[in-house]
Formats: sequence, C-alpha cells, structure tokens
Amino acid sequence: MKEARYLYKCRKCGGIDDSAASSVELSMNQTVDIVLGVPTKGIPLTMIGTHVCKDGGYGVTDFIGTKVVETEE
Repeated sequence: MKEARYLYKCRKCGGIDDSAASSVELSMNQTVDIVLGVPTKGIPLTMIGTHVCKDGGYGVTDFIGTKVVETEE
C-alpha cells in the first residue's frame, strides 16, 4: 500500500518531519491547498509549522513538498 507524506524542513536544525500523511489520491489536492492557504481535509496542514529539535529546542518548519512511500499493511 502507498501513502503520501507531507515534508516540512526545520529552519533551526535542518531536520525533515514527514509525520503528516494522507492517501495518494488526496495528496495533489492537499499539496495545492497547503500552498494556496486553503483549509485541508482532516489534519490542518499549513505552509509553516513547528518542530521539536534533537537538542530539545523548538524550530520553525516550512512545507517543502510531498513524497509517496510504500507502507506495510
């Protein structure tokens, strides 16, 4: 089975957060909605978010795209 993961890059530590996901079928519309600032279905996804860095600090993340991954079912 495949799923789409939304990628956010932390400005502070450079880490990539891919914890937000959806079906591949929704991913293109969700990606466009994020960029346009339109409310997304399900979990709200925006252009900017937050991140807990490995050093325990907090960073600001930017939406950088979507990737499709194979998942175990």
